[in-house]
Amino acid sequence: MWLNDPGAPDSAGRDVGWRDDEVTAVRLTSEGVVISGGKEGALRLWSPNTEGDLGRQLCRHDGGALAVDVADDGRVAVGTPAGITIFTLTRDEL
Repeated sequence: MWLNDPGAPDSAGRDVGWRDDEVTAVRLTSEGVVISGGKEGALRLWSPNTEGDLGRQLCRHDGGALAVDVADDGRVAVGTPAGITIFTLTRDEL
């Protein structure tokens, strides 16, 4: 995953992590961390402040993640071909 600063259009950006598959859903939380979902089914939590962060897997779904959203109270909703999963992250996790 690549982080670009829109305030610095001449900047080359920087690598903030990677995935083994195509990213199909991504959400930036109000705390500044990234949650991404991919075709292989893993939902990962990333810190864009840590260059090369491999992220950590939050959960896994058959068929991949099609959408992800995060509420202010830490609830995460993941849309998949099979339906919707909702779980809660603590403030420490965000």
